[in-house]
Amino acid sequence: MIGPAILNHQVCNGCGFGYNGKTGRSNGTAIGIYFGVVFAIAIFLFIVRVALG
Repeated sequence: MIGPAILNHQVCNGCGFGYNGKTGRSNGTAIGIYFGVVFAIAIFLFIVRVALG
C-alpha cells in the first residue's frame, strides 16, 4: 500500500506508537480518511462492474 509513504508514517522503536514523521502527531485521522477513500473507490468500482455486467 502507498498509505504509509503518503502519511510519512513512522513507528517508535521504544513503545511501538505510530505517528507522522513530519508533525510528530498521530496518523489516526489521516488513516481513517485514507481507508474511507479507498473503500469508497472499491465500492464504486464494484457497482460499475455489476452495472456493466
